[in-house]
Amino acid sequence: MQSSSPHLSAPLAAKLEVAGWLDLLALLHEQGPFTEGIFWLVASKHTSHEIREALDSGAQVHLTSQPVHLLAIILKDFLCKIPSKFLHAELYQQWMYALQKISRQERLAELKEVASKLPEPNLLLLKTLLSLLQNISRNATISKMTASSLAICVGPNLLSPPKEDTLALDVLM
Repeated sequence: MQSSSPHLSAPLAAKLEVAGWLDLLALLHEQGPFTEGIFWLVASKHTSHEIREALDSGAQVHLTSQPVHLLAIILKDFLCKIPSKFLHAELYQQWMYALQKISRQERLAELKEVASKLPEPNLLLLKTLLSLLQNISRNATISKMTASSLAICVGPNLLSPPKEDTLALDVLM
């Protein structure tokens, strides 16, 4: 579902320069690893939409007074609504090919190669996001979020096959 936000089609770099988004990521880094069910539990769509719109517009948002689960939902929504997806739908086949490598060393080398094709802002956000997710999964005894759980919750917001590679639902029935 596309938002009516005029800032949705703005380049990722411009969005990240807005201090609110960087503050949101910093708060998630600080509190996410110690929050049970982070990225799993849902939050109010109305509230998350209001905060998301405020962040997109550059308005002052008091993020520290917001529940951490709400901040996680806002981040997922942000990632999901990046045109052509955060990891670039046109690179989908290359990402899938890299993940099929048998040896860990080959897989990592191939993933780095595909990641190098991302625009710089996407790559910087990817590094920040991976660091956040790694910290959360390291604290799985507290957060109850393993790497697998995080992949289920966050992964679909990062990459999807290009539209031409998907079948319409009515074709499947």
